Amino acid sequence: MLYLSIMIGRKVFLIVGTLNPFLLGQHFIKHSGNPVFAPINIIYEQRGIGSPAVILRNDTFHMLYASGSPDRKGYISYAFSTDGINWTRYNNGIPVFFPNTAGWDSFFLDTPEFLYHDSLKKFVMYYFGDTDGSPESSAIGIAISDDLKTWTRYSGNPVLGPGARNEWDGLFVESPSVAYAWGQYWMVYTGVDTLWRTRIGLAVSPDGFQWTKFPGNPIIKPEHPWESLGTATPTILFDGNSLKIWYCGASISDFLSDNQIDTLYVGLAYSFDGTTWLKDSSAPLLSTYDPPVDQRGPWAPDVVYVPDSGKYYMWYETATGFGFATAKAPVSHTLEIEPIIDSSVFIIQGHYLWISTSGRFYIFDVSGRLIEEIRTSKPQFVNLSHLSAGVYLMCNEAEGKLCRRFFVDK
Repeated sequence: MLYLSIMIGRKVFLIVGTLNPFLLGQHFIKHSGNPVFAPINIIYEQRGIGSPAVILRNDTFHMLYASGSPDRKGYISYAFSTDGINWTRYNNGIPVFFPNTAGWDSFFLDTPEFLYHDSLKKFVMYYFGDTDGSPESSAIGIAISDDLKTWTRYSGNPVLGPGARNEWDGLFVESPSVAYAWGQYWMVYTGVDTLWRTRIGLAVSPDGFQWTKFPGNPIIKPEHPWESLGTATPTILFDGNSLKIWYCGASISDFLSDNQIDTLYVGLAYSFDGTTWLKDSSAPLLSTYDPPVDQRGPWAPDVVYVPDSGKYYMWYETATGFGFATAKAPVSHTLEIEPIIDSSVFIIQGHYLWISTSGRFYIFDVSGRLIEEIRTSKPQFVNLSHLSAGVYLMCNEAEGKLCRRFFVDK
């Protein structure tokens, strides 16, 4: 049995699991019959479909998606399914949400995301809108529905707009995704600056309507080669223990090789408090050339946890329709306990760790990956000079609850 302890405030969250790595994303396997949802021959889908957003409610998958018509306007339509693979369009694909007759969202609608608001007992949709097809005129708004078929715009729209021109999201914002966790709502979104660099930001809300941007934005930005061109189109999910964000990335070297993006990737970040975000070291979890090969995908993923199967279901955008993929969810559970930390047990002295008790100890990195197992029969110093700089966790298997964070500085 492996242990990982995360300290938040005065409490420790002890995550117990049998997987390595655990709590992290597993690689997704594409459905052999992709795409599972393709455009049909109606005017509203002649320019394609995109941005699938799915929830599971009452044993049915409900999907909102964007579509485009020859007049270059964008619409939002509704479909439903019992298995996530075979879908039925509502009203033969005629949109359930149209551009407004005037105002900030009177031209193009895109990137819908929605949830069931438990306090309102209604569905709440978050979407991108603009006035003339230009990014400078765009923002994020809200619509409300009882049945996913008839929608009413929120009177306080738009609820989130671009930042100042010199800020990281100063050109436009899009692709909102919202989850409820720890007593408030968390929105992640794509932000684009005036140099067209894409990154992912966070906003929080007490009610899902009044939003405040996180001062530490952007929370997910390019760090690895596969995402060096940009990070975008996030989807957020609360699993009861942590918030998880699946997002897309692309490589700048891929783009420079032929002036186009040939390969897209899906990564994962997670947080135990909503403000400190860690990237899954095993990412990317899905890519264009994982079989069967996608055309201009995977893009704009949306993820749902399906308890009956113990899997994550993912739908994503491609040039030919929506792909479908699944991943086995990590087996883990969390026990919330008061911290039991004895400062005499784990003491850092230079590159050495003093362990004053006998037993079996584990060192993890912050992503939950087991780095090293240490067995002691008596008090002793342990040499940690081989570890890279960073934050680590030391856990005592005998105690289970006894964990301590330490920092290696080089």
